[in-house]
Amino acid sequence: EEDPISKSNVCLLVSRIYTIDDGQTTTPVQLIYNGKEIIAKTKSDIDMSYPEIGLQIDTHVKHSISRLHKNSIAVFTDVNQAIHQQFIDGHQARLALGFWPTWPQTHTRTIDFSLIGYTKAYSKLKKCQRNGN
Repeated sequence: EEDPISKSNVCLLVSRIYTIDDGQTTTPVQLIYNGKEIIAKTKSDIDMSYPEIGLQIDTHVKHSISRLHKNSIAVFTDVNQAIHQQFIDGHQARLALGFWPTWPQTHTRTIDFSLIGYTKAYSKLKKCQRNGN
């Protein structure tokens, strides 16, 4: 599939698409793992000034957004073995985002992604990467 950042065709681990209210309309949201980074892809502009934004797996410490790509994609670069273990052991990943423009600033929006099936999907991703498909 096409990586939303590099635009190259690579093996990706992709969640189902959810929708979230961005304060003006609804926007699709999807989590993507490209082998290096976790990406939260939306079609709305993300506002980094909101409190408590990030990605939290169950009750673990929330992972901060490292950077934005084209205003509508949140990138988490602190992906390591610990976060993979959280995904494997976890039940849900809660993504918290703020969107622009909502004036006055309202509240952080959250959406929960089920982690059921992550271990199997991650194994398929690794196999795809080894085979170059």
